[in-house]
Amino acid sequence: MNSIALFLLKAVNKLFLRRTRRTLKGQALFDYCHKIALDGKGYGGIGDVRTSGEQLIPGILKKRLSGPYIIFDVGANTGQYQQLITDEMKGTDYHVHSFEPSAAIFERLTSNSKKSVTNWNFGFGEKAESLTLYKDSEESMLSSLYTRGKSTYFQNPTQSKERVELSTIDEFCEKNGID
Repeated sequence: MNSIALFLLKAVNKLFLRRTRRTLKGQALFDYCHKIALDGKGYGGIGDVRTSGEQLIPGILKKRLSGPYIIFDVGANTGQYQQLITDEMKGTDYHVHSFEPSAAIFERLTSNSKKSVTNWNFGFGEKAESLTLYKDSEESMLSSLYTRGKSTYFQNPTQSKERVELSTIDEFCEKNGID
């Protein structure tokens, strides 16, 4: 980092951050900056595949690789990405494997599915095991295997939970003949 940038960071820290981080207004500012950072990394488009960056993948696949395409939709939720793939991959040889560990959400996923899609009611992890899935609501798009504190996105981080099954990608591919 050059000396001018370092000087500016130190000045901002001394004049602004030290004074505001102890106040409620300062915390609101930091929460807002955190939200902007998450949005910039694609986390702000939760549930919207057209703004999360996922919409770019089918074009990249078609441009760089030849089919047939095997696409994994891990954490498929109710099939938003599955729908995008179905729309964007028309005219190509593809198959989508959608993975959703939550039973309630998996039920909705299967009712929304298209042809060239296989749905699986488990998730992926480091090893095959049964773990607790934490959700802020029964059909949450923000489910996680990790407990989370209250934040901009997680107002009721552990309101609901269920036991879910996990497998490994290697195990799944071996069982299903996917190279």
